[in-house]
Amino acid sequence: MVCGTNVSSLGQAILIYANDYDDKFPTGSKWCDLLIAHAEVDRKMFQCRGATEGPCNCAMNENVAELGTSAPPDMVLLFETRPGWNQVGGPEILTTQNHQNDGCNVLFVDGHVEFVMKHALDGLRRKPD
Repeated sequence: MVCGTNVSSLGQAILIYANDYDDKFPTGSKWCDLLIAHAEVDRKMFQCRGATEGPCNCAMNENVAELGTSAPPDMVLLFETRPGWNQVGGPEILTTQNHQNDGCNVLFVDGHVEFVMKHALDGLRRKPD
């Protein structure tokens, strides 16, 4: 639950950033740094409580940064991954290990967060079309 709340808070920070930067999301390769600098995000928000390591247990979808808020609302924006910083990518770096391999928290472009069960992860929208 705490992890989902943190992912939701990151989503709110991303939307604040987009509001200030012409509806564009933070650059994928700098998204963590930009949220700290421009949206006053605490570093603790990047960590999942179920993860054994940090500093960040989320990654940005590699297909969403350029689209910004014009991306489809049901498209993946952030998802859980192994520890890193400013991670960007696709399903190859997604992890369910933070939650006993049951699933992971996913943030969608419309700002909502879902805990997606492992068997349903392949059905997520990762590209605009």
